[in-house]
Amino acid sequence: MKIDNIANLFLRLSAEWKPYLSRDRLCASLTIPSLLPKAVENNTTNFKFPHDGFGVRAIKQLAAKLLLVFFPPNRTFMRITIDPKHSHNFGVNTEGKGQLDITLAQTEKLVWRSIEQ
Repeated sequence: MKIDNIANLFLRLSAEWKPYLSRDRLCASLTIPSLLPKAVENNTTNFKFPHDGFGVRAIKQLAAKLLLVFFPPNRTFMRITIDPKHSHNFGVNTEGKGQLDITLAQTEKLVWRSIEQ
């Protein structure tokens, strides 16, 4: 008797939550299909990998564009220099300052290469 009441209640309330479930399944099919599988799918169903989903590709595209905005190609995002106030601490004259700038520029390139990898 109680089971019949629960089954009837489930059927009656399913009209309320089915639109939400179908919308959620559509969203999951675009990102991670195994998150909310369809009723006919089970644990033996082979889903598309998440990286094939439209939502995942959109996120990757957005991340790539942000990377280009924050770190433009062929342009360093940092500059290593020594403050002229503190250059006397290193005992560098004008001739040595040129060599120091070259060494600092090489260090910048090494940092940039390690970030690109």
